[in-house]
Amino acid sequence: MVSDGDDRLATEIFWVGLESYESQTLSLFVRLASRSRTVLDVGANTGIFALAAVSSNTEVMAYAFEPVPSIYAHLERNAARNASARMKTFKLVLSDFDGQMPLYVPYGGQTLPTTASFVERFREEDKCNSVMVDVARLDSFAAIHHLKGIDLIKIDTEATEHLVIKGGSSAIAQSKPLIFCEVLPRGHEGQLHQLLDPLRYKYFWITDNGLMAKEQIVGDPTLANANYLFVPERRVTDILNL
Repeated sequence: MVSDGDDRLATEIFWVGLESYESQTLSLFVRLASRSRTVLDVGANTGIFALAAVSSNTEVMAYAFEPVPSIYAHLERNAARNASARMKTFKLVLSDFDGQMPLYVPYGGQTLPTTASFVERFREEDKCNSVMVDVARLDSFAAIHHLKGIDLIKIDTEATEHLVIKGGSSAIAQSKPLIFCEVLPRGHEGQLHQLLDPLRYKYFWITDNGLMAKEQIVGDPTLANANYLFVPERRVTDILNL
């Protein structure tokens, strides 16, 4: 990962190691990416998950989506320095419509703004600029880029994860991918259930002690363990035997 000191994630990894960043989630993601052919990193930041995918599997194609201009420049550079032929980057938001809309990007500070969101005042303490960004449904993107199957998706979009899944409902129903998803305690858990229950997904909270099966998706109010793994019912046994 290339950094001028402004990528806090790259700095942490350099000085501490990969265990400094979502170690349980990233470790599990790498194991699953090594068995995948098509991986989507939605809300890619500077690319740690997509880079991990292409590094763990010479057969994988990773599609990384990041709309914040300053962060996207780092993502594009990281892809070029590593595996540009197997890692495609897009300055694009995935949501539940095709078009454009304002993204609220924090300003100030010496590091890249990692809490940009469609939700105005997403973090009350942040002062933000709004920038117009391109938006697409995953279903539209999959059709345009002729994605026939998706094996693995990671979604971290600061409170709009349910909209990403809604916009990709057809592609997800067809491919039944494994889905890593950040779940913040902001009241969208019910919408995730409405989208995924009919597809017979099961829900696993990613904790410091491994996967914990959950009947109900509940965002961690402490934010210590914010990630879930959503698993098609037919693949639960495979996941538990990893």
